[in-house]
Amino acid sequence: MLRYKNLLKAKNAFGDLPLLIAVRYHDDVIAEMLLDHGADPWIEPKVVQTVAMRNSRQLLGRFPADIGRIVAAQMDAFLNNPLRAAVEENNYELFLTLHQQFGYDVQRGELLHLAARLNRIHFLRYLLADDNIDRNFSVDSISREYCFTPFMVACATGHYEAAQLLLQNGANGLFQNENNYTAWHCAVHGGKRSILSLVLSIPHLDVNTVTKDKRSALSIAIDTDQTWYQINYLLTTAGVKVRPEHVLHACLLGNKDILKLLIDRQPDYLSATDFLQRSPLMIAVISNDRSMAQLLLERGADRNAKNILGMNCLHMAALNNLISVSKLLLDDAQVDHEAEDKFRRTPLVVALEAEHLTIAEQLIQRGARLQSAYDYRFQQHRNATLLHKFTIEKRSRMVEYLVKKLHFPTDLVDDDGKTAEMIAGESGEDGNN
Repeated sequence: MLRYKNLLKAKNAFGDLPLLIAVRYHDDVIAEMLLDHGADPWIEPKVVQTVAMRNSRQLLGRFPADIGRIVAAQMDAFLNNPLRAAVEENNYELFLTLHQQFGYDVQRGELLHLAARLNRIHFLRYLLADDNIDRNFSVDSISREYCFTPFMVACATGHYEAAQLLLQNGANGLFQNENNYTAWHCAVHGGKRSILSLVLSIPHLDVNTVTKDKRSALSIAIDTDQTWYQINYLLTTAGVKVRPEHVLHACLLGNKDILKLLIDRQPDYLSATDFLQRSPLMIAVISNDRSMAQLLLERGADRNAKNILGMNCLHMAALNNLISVSKLLLDDAQVDHEAEDKFRRTPLVVALEAEHLTIAEQLIQRGARLQSAYDYRFQQHRNATLLHKFTIEKRSRMVEYLVKKLHFPTDLVDDDGKTAEMIAGESGEDGNN
């Protein structure tokens, strides 16, 4: 090294200097030898960060306190920041050394956010001390990754001491970020009762405020699978209001206990609909959740409500081959099995078209009219019948089922005047196979 000092600045294929490799993988003695021969610890910010992560205070004492060069190395202030490493490692003494001896700026690198997230109370007190606050300091600074303030971070991570300390030092508990998220949303996401009580004590707090992506406190609680007791606290103590989308959301997630809680407070929302005009009962059916469907029926849900395509619950069960739910809808709920959707399909037609024969049999056994299947026409395909369709698609099993089991009329013609048997003959097949 005495002859080739330029090697001290040479980087390997990964861009690492010898000194960085030494502090990362070896004992201090190797790094100290490199320092003795003129290795510069300030040309690579990762060196100091790694020393901080290893808590090598003795080695740090060997670094020259060249303040100008240290400040220049902080241009990014976020990546490779040794102060962040000290906070993460919960090494308060090292943090003080880096700030007081080497001049690392405590107002850079989102240290307040990091200390709040990790509940590092000593660090927070130090960062909030008057001696360490300059004119550009803001306790409500925004993190570049999540657009949260330190107080919002503390609430989201459930750290009461950190949240309380920030509030006592002027944090704005009513702050809304660019997406309209507030500390209240963060507190609900964290789900800790102590944090919720702290935020609820803030004057003029709106517990029903909605974010830009249409999330309220209650929707966050439901989405994060919080318990009945947590959600009941929001409803009773916090005064959060139930909205139609909350009932739909609980159905979609299959949370029966929460659904009960919500519809007990707002029974009118049994008729709530989403953008596809699906009711809670429809969502329960699509989810193949017989228990939830039973609950909704018992509470008075409209069993014959239709979605945007004019389909009722029975259409959906037939389309998705939901045999158990279909039986419930037919036997207990007595859903209209002759209802037509916007394409003039009955549940029987839907079941036959999808080749869901068990449900088709259920419908027939409970009185579904075979005539609805005979009469159905595919208007966009020259008014073909189901028999034409299955013949063209070479679904011989369904052709045989229609003819032999349902006695489907074989003399029906399409707009070309052709029967299914004629079409089969053109393709060299027997229409009854």
